[in-house]
Amino acid sequence: MLFSISLSTYALAYLTAQAYDRLTEKRSKIANEAKKAVDEYIRTAFGTDPTPIAKWCRYAKRPNGPLFWEDPTPEECKVEREHADYIVRRYCLACSFLFRNVS
Repeated sequence: MLFSISLSTYALAYLTAQAYDRLTEKRSKIANEAKKAVDEYIRTAFGTDPTPIAKWCRYAKRPNGPLFWEDPTPEECKVEREHADYIVRRYCLACSFLFRNVS
């Protein structure tokens, strides 16, 4: 009986390690594909000029920016989220950078 318990403990540990490795692999693939999509977008939209690239990157990484939203809040909208003039967008984490070539 003791052998049976230790074997199932070993099997559980092995399966847990396999599942963790698989999830890490998938997470890395999503991150790599998103990085490739962003790099391609920057190269296409701005070439190698660092000034507009830096400006877009500051806007893109805002919590309401295009790295997170399919339809982001416009860059010109500078009011706080609680303000009546704030432009609310939908579809968080539905941007093309996240879903490009990830299966």
